[in-house]
Amino acid sequence: MTLSIIAHDKLGDLLGAAVTSCVLAAGRRVLHVRPGIGAIATQAHSEITWGDDILDTLACGETPEAAIAPYHRDDVQIAAINDSGVSAVYTGQACDGHAGHRSGDGATAQANTARLPDAAQRMLDAFQATKKPLAERLVAALAASGGDARGRQSAAVLVTGRGPLRGDADEPHVDLRVDDHRDPVEELSRLLLLHRAHCRMRQMLAGALPVDEAEVADLLAIHPEDPFLRRASTRLR
Repeated sequence: MTLSIIAHDKLGDLLGAAVTSCVLAAGRRVLHVRPGIGAIATQAHSEITWGDDILDTLACGETPEAAIAPYHRDDVQIAAINDSGVSAVYTGQACDGHAGHRSGDGATAQANTARLPDAAQRMLDAFQATKKPLAERLVAALAASGGDARGRQSAAVLVTGRGPLRGDADEPHVDLRVDDHRDPVEELSRLLLLHRAHCRMRQMLAGALPVDEAEVADLLAIHPEDPFLRRASTRLR
């Protein structure tokens, strides 16, 4: 009942995952990412607790294939990737509708109840073709999926690395969720753009970037009513 993608970015030493579905708050149930350990997607009729359990297994040094093996069931779809980019994915024979998965270099895409029979391949192709930061690549994959055959409701993207969560740095960490929206992937894209604007403004405020008045104006134009962007732009002008 879900379309998801998990990935490892070796250049940025980042792990990430993204999901869209015709269920409320799919991100909470499907995505499980732990810095320096791995990223997991648990979907179809899987249990939400499996994500942390599999991450614990990866943390003990098991391979992704061994870590997900105990959870293979006919009605389950599950994928794991570790911080070396090694992945494993399983789609049970009883998963609903168009169901399947594809694996590529440092990423796996999985789909069930998909609107398009080649949804997983479309996701992987879009991910690999997009030359942007990891979060944007993951969201591009969702946009290319064709969506859930039953409709659209939620989407989420989660990216994290080993470094600290700092708002005044070039922020690689992303945790954005759209729990109920008629076009959740488009809304997720908008939130990601707004997130990047906040990060750039914080960098300028902290002196990590030179203040560029033209860029400040462009960032404010992304969401002129955003309280933080309004305050920051006033201080920077």
